[in-house]
Amino acid sequence: MGYQGKEKRRHVRVARALAMQFRLKKSKQPQADTDTWHLSLTSDMSASGISFESVIPFLPGDIIELQVVLSGVLEVVKGEGKVIRAEEKQPGKLYMVAVELKKHL
Repeated sequence: MGYQGKEKRRHVRVARALAMQFRLKKSKQPQADTDTWHLSLTSDMSASGISFESVIPFLPGDIIELQVVLSGVLEVVKGEGKVIRAEEKQPGKLYMVAVELKKHL
């Protein structure tokens, strides 16, 4: 049935599948790959956050750089954010990543 408590988000979150790319910028993980860009689709987004599926098992606190293509206007929104959580959707294969946006580039 879903969460029934008071909403804690500051901004309205909308379900939207938009093309995006992302890469790890800073992590506590040893040997973390900070060079490779990965492709995905957004799951939902707001003015302060975004969620998407990833094959990369991010850790809370990881900093990522991301670029999202806004459909209809073909504008690319660039930003940097902190991973809040990464929930395993398919064990060892796919994760739902929630990111708090910290900086627009």
